[in-house]
Amino acid sequence: MISNPKPSQHLLPFSLKRKLSALAVQYLRKSPISSLFKALGVFVCNSYVPLTAANAEKMVRKGRDNIKVNSVLEVNHFYTKPARCVDQQELQSISPIKVEAEIVLLDIRNKNFSLRNNHLLDDGMNVIDEHSIQFNKLPIRKKVLSKAVSLEGRVAYLSNTDPSNYYHWMCRTLPLLRIYDEWHGLDAIDFFYVGQSPFCDFHRESLIRAGVPLERVIQRACTADRIIAAIINRSRHYGSAPIIEKSYIFSRNLFQEELKSNYGKERIYVARGNVQRRRLMNETEVISLLKEYGFKVVSMDGKTLQEQVKIFSNSEAIVAPHGAALTNLLFIQPKTKVIELFPYGFVNSCYYVLSNYGKADYSYLQGEEIIQTHTDPHHFDLYIDIHKLKQLCKQIFS
Repeated sequence: MISNPKPSQHLLPFSLKRKLSALAVQYLRKSPISSLFKALGVFVCNSYVPLTAANAEKMVRKGRDNIKVNSVLEVNHFYTKPARCVDQQELQSISPIKVEAEIVLLDIRNKNFSLRNNHLLDDGMNVIDEHSIQFNKLPIRKKVLSKAVSLEGRVAYLSNTDPSNYYHWMCRTLPLLRIYDEWHGLDAIDFFYVGQSPFCDFHRESLIRAGVPLERVIQRACTADRIIAAIINRSRHYGSAPIIEKSYIFSRNLFQEELKSNYGKERIYVARGNVQRRRLMNETEVISLLKEYGFKVVSMDGKTLQEQVKIFSNSEAIVAPHGAALTNLLFIQPKTKVIELFPYGFVNSCYYVLSNYGKADYSYLQGEEIIQTHTDPHHFDLYIDIHKLKQLCKQIFS
């Protein structure tokens, strides 16, 4: 495996270093002598190319004969089933949806294109990605781009805006292997670029399961004789962009043997673990109530991917706050009862859709309005009304 160079030691506090770096990058982007910096090998990303099937020829090829573009539209043949909730809590964002995914596949034979800082960049140092990302919030905008090594052969893009996020990896990124295998064959790909974020055990476990040797995994920024990149635009539903069923099937099938042997009757509450955001403020009360219904508390912290698969596939009922641990709904058995807890002011349908793919009995409960210490709704803490949770549990378990 080709990793990043080891970072040097810094004396400045991280927050100050990050601010100074952002200011330096802003200067480099607007500097009248930016061409001099480029000549010295110092690059920053300039802008963002929101790629779709409709604009790919215009936005990427632009008359370049060394880039091929293919596209395909994948559509689920069904709508998701309605979810259960308590009275007066029905949310439009958790409602039946027919998911679509538009795939744009690029075959690039242009060494001025590169893979850096988790992204595909064109020869103008513009990020190429799906049309719905919030480019202004991407870390790459505030960083000097990593220097790229030149590789012989074919490199496949296997990264995203946050490849160290468990859901992003298992549901959005790892399934790109299915597309590359269908169009090129995995054996024909020399390297797989997974980005420059921390490379975790779940990356290793899942790649080995998918048949990708770790010696063909690269984290360093690179150019190559050929870059293969699939950009996927998923249909949006009230702000969420759930994955297509084919992606769910791909990741689930990597653990087919475990799923065949695990049919337990556990009832689990999945604690958020050691986190600083999206905390359940009255977790003790919630756990006390759930124990009356036979639940035990589990945490995914420190668990291997295989251990997480076993825990979820052995459970007949799962209650958890919205968070990456629910990615393991990939591995539930049909008819599993799922209750997802949301903070007031934030909802995302990604796990509702996963539950549908797994043929689960899905319910949700939104928390109460509280004073928040975070400004980003994605990070809001939760406070659950125990009476509402008890009402929901009576409907499901009595």
